[in-house]
Amino acid sequence: MADYPFKINIVTKNGTKISHFDEDFASDSDTLISASAIVTRINNMGTGASYVESIENVGEGSPGYGSGGGSVYLSASYTHPNTGSIVFTDTETTTNGGLDYYVFHGAKVCSVLGLPEGVRIYTENFKLSDSSTDTTNYVSGEFISDRVALKKGFKMSPQARMHSNLIWDEVFGEGMLQWVSGSNVKMTIGYDNLNDRYEVQAPTGSFSLSSITKGTVFTLTTGAIEVTNNNVRINNNGTSGVIRFQGPSSSNPVTVRFNNNSTLDGIEFNSANIHLLGNKIYFATSDYNTYIQETSNDVLDFYVGGDNMLKLDEGNETTTFSGTGSFSHIKATKRSSFGTTGAGTGNAAHQFYGLGGGYTTHFAMYDSDGEEIMKASGTAAGSNLKFEFGDVAGAANSTIYTVDDGNTKHVFDGGFVDITTTTDATNSTGDTGALRVEGGASIAKKVYIGTDLHVGGSVIHDGDTDTKMTFGTNDISFFTAGSERMVIESGGDIGIGTINPQYKLEVNDNVTGGNNPVVQIHNTSGTDTSIREHLEIRSGDNTLNSDTRWVTFRNNSGTFVGGISNDPVSYGSFTGFHMSQNNLTDAQITGSWISGMIVKSNGNIIGSGSSLSEALPEVEPTTTQKDKAVMGVYTHVSPPDQWRDMDNSKGAIFYNSIGEGRVLVTDTNGNIETGDYICSSNREGHGEKQDDDLLHNYTVAKATEPIDFSTVSNDADLGYKSILIACTYHCG
Repeated sequence: MADYPFKINIVTKNGTKISHFDEDFASDSDTLISASAIVTRINNMGTGASYVESIENVGEGSPGYGSGGGSVYLSASYTHPNTGSIVFTDTETTTNGGLDYYVFHGAKVCSVLGLPEGVRIYTENFKLSDSSTDTTNYVSGEFISDRVALKKGFKMSPQARMHSNLIWDEVFGEGMLQWVSGSNVKMTIGYDNLNDRYEVQAPTGSFSLSSITKGTVFTLTTGAIEVTNNNVRINNNGTSGVIRFQGPSSSNPVTVRFNNNSTLDGIEFNSANIHLLGNKIYFATSDYNTYIQETSNDVLDFYVGGDNMLKLDEGNETTTFSGTGSFSHIKATKRSSFGTTGAGTGNAAHQFYGLGGGYTTHFAMYDSDGEEIMKASGTAAGSNLKFEFGDVAGAANSTIYTVDDGNTKHVFDGGFVDITTTTDATNSTGDTGALRVEGGASIAKKVYIGTDLHVGGSVIHDGDTDTKMTFGTNDISFFTAGSERMVIESGGDIGIGTINPQYKLEVNDNVTGGNNPVVQIHNTSGTDTSIREHLEIRSGDNTLNSDTRWVTFRNNSGTFVGGISNDPVSYGSFTGFHMSQNNLTDAQITGSWISGMIVKSNGNIIGSGSSLSEALPEVEPTTTQKDKAVMGVYTHVSPPDQWRDMDNSKGAIFYNSIGEGRVLVTDTNGNIETGDYICSSNREGHGEKQDDDLLHNYTVAKATEPIDFSTVSNDADLGYKSILIACTYHCG
């Protein structure tokens, strides 16, 4: 996109010089702009750092033209906000002696706005000078003269109009209108007195003519002619040679007409279409019996010697070969065209006969002995057509291949296709091996593969394309309902519910609640009275290590919480937890409760449902010392199990009551040693050292690590010492 600069230079009576400049005053994208918008752009022009009498960039500083700049001396306005002209007016200010003259620079902008470029415009209407230092002469207004001689140039604005004929006198000169670039003449229009002719010449550039009036006859001497009109007529008066035409595009070709009065060496058309005034193209010069003719709309006939040998019919979609005598046949006179090499009559061996309606056989091919080797047959109505290859007559061998349109099928008379070659396929392109199929194939019966089956893509269930087996570079994946359910990786790891198994068998599922285990092993037999095994786990070589962990229990973070180990089998300890709720919301609990706080029963039971093995007391943090209602240690809030008698709009409060873990303690009863019992304190949810070594109904836990409170700082939020210590739980 091109940008067009604009400059306004202002000179005052006392010699003050100001340049206002805009590097990108306009651009190619300004296809339509209002007069008011132009005035706004002028008022926004910046002030240059220097003064230069040309379009040279002088910067775009402050102030703007309309904010204390050039508008002080010369204001810009418009005659109409949309379609008006731009008017510059002397403000008659006395600042710096007032305005002396102003100059516009910027060829493109000045041309569009109708402003004189590079011309000093004075405030006076008339100025003549004989000073050697100031040679500027200026006249504003109408001018009448008998003769004007210009030494340098003449320029008219786009708004200027010629109100009379412009006459070139050819008596004493050529009378040429010339376009030049430097010293090179690009084009001339006018009268050539040496050759006594009027001419248009473009000796060093391309030349284009458009909108030529129909019927106009003219001569062009040029290396190229570009025609942009729809129709061109040339009357070639006795000139031999080549006339070449080229349309502006394939979708908009020119129409060319010739009135040829002499023999042309040749006519070359480089156009998308050739339109004839008549409807025949002749090739003979005397009897005119050989020609091409459009006999009717979209029907093209080819005549040779007066016989219609070929008809192309677009409406009926037919190609017809006809004529008299030998023209009724299409002959192949060379054996290399259709048959094998060898002896025999060349013409008779490979003739094609179109027998037409009424015949059972419509088309046949014969070998050199006159026996049918290919036949197209059927009824006169064109139904039940057959295309047969082989010994059609059955004199020596049976027909080996038939194409029958009765059922649209290909028939091999033997009932099967026997490919006995040992050629093997090398890829899935369909163009290798003994049987090559590059399109789809449908097989209705069983398929037996003697060796390997190579599949380039997936094995997909025909009735459900979302159910499939896919093959990766070194793995196999199984899909149901469009989702990947199982994968066997390159190392033999099997993943169910995961596509990245880390073990020989990894099973993942998103079970949210209820009696819905991730894996179930169920022996459904009801008749066998012997011992029935459901799952066997073998450790391998026990001589290497007699301690074997048979089953491991870990939490969501992977931390070990218990297991079944050793030989014989024993059960490792783990942390037991319970769930509860109260009248607080999840936000209230998480905003005030701290993980590790001791909680107690407030005496309310949520419900037990149908289970005899579980009741759900409401819990809250302890606030008194040696509270015998303690239930355990608070951990977190999570969604409740759906089958429990809980409020499903709120989360479940989880707390540990047996096993091992951690608990919040404070220093209200001194330091704690390993093995000390922990009971509740007067500080909310915090435990303290129990003052004896007996297990009471208020005992919460037993410390499994010591703590010296002199090393513990006060909690900034609580205002007292608070720390988590390791323990075993004893209140569950």
